[in-house]
Amino acid sequence: MLFLFLTLFGCVILLGGECGDKAVLDDYDFLYDTYADYKRAYHGSASCISLRSDDDCLCCYLKIKFRNRQADKKFTHRGCISMLGTKVQDMDNFIEEYEQKIKDSNENIDKVDINIDCNSKFMKITGLVLLAFLL
Repeated sequence: MLFLFLTLFGCVILLGGECGDKAVLDDYDFLYDTYADYKRAYHGSASCISLRSDDDCLCCYLKIKFRNRQADKKFTHRGCISMLGTKVQDMDNFIEEYEQKIKDSNENIDKVDINIDCNSKFMKITGLVLLAFLL
């Protein structure tokens, strides 16, 4: 039973890919067309759980809604973002600053609303530890 658990856990880690593979932002610049909706993470936060990132980082789900002034329409981009643990602890201030920096770096973008979900990673790890103790 323990062998099966370790095998499944190993497959998730090895086959997951990199967090940057599903990124929609490069620092504060959009990687994809700002005149359309774009989705790199098709299953919400579950798309980012198994992805690898640097040692001190978590791969979190990012949903960014914004208005394109020139098109006068709202669009949504969904993907993953690599977050340092210190940023996760002060998430509200980080999101406010990030929204402002995106507006400042993209003159055509305003009304930015960012949602970041990192909790699912913690729940998964806690669940795996609990399962390991029960076995």
